[in-house]
Amino acid sequence: MADDVATVVLRVQAGQAPAFIELVQRLNAELRVWIATYALDALMIDDVALAVWCAVRRAPAACPAAPMPWILAFAERELGQRLTALEGDPLCRALMQAAAAELRAAGQPSTTAAQHVQRRLAMMPPMARRLLTRH
Repeated sequence: MADDVATVVLRVQAGQAPAFIELVQRLNAELRVWIATYALDALMIDDVALAVWCAVRRAPAACPAAPMPWILAFAERELGQRLTALEGDPLCRALMQAAAAELRAAGQPSTTAAQHVQRRLAMMPPMARRLLTRH
C-alpha cells in the first residue's frame, strides 16, 4: 500500500486533480481518526479535516512519498488553533487543556501510539471501526 500511495503522490505532485482525490480517499479515514482522538466534537473533526486537505492541496509539490506524517503536521497546527480559540469558555477550556496535553504527548518521538493509527484501528472490533469511520 505504501508503494501505491507513493505513486499517487507522484501524480499529485504533477498536478493531477484525480490523483489528489484518490489521495484524500486513501488517507482521509486515518486522518479523521487521528483528529477525533483530540477534537472536542464532530464539527471540529470536519472543520480540521477540511482545513488540512485545503492546506495539502495548496502545496502539492512539497508532499513527500510517505505523506501521513506531513499531513498530520498540518492537522496538529489546525487543531491547535481551534483548541486555542476556545479558551474563553471554562468547560471548553478544561477540555482543550486535556486535549492539548495529549496532542503534545503524541507529538513526542517516544510516543508510538500516535504513529500507529492503522494498527490501533485493526485491533478494534468491526463495529467500533465502522462507528469511527462514520464519525
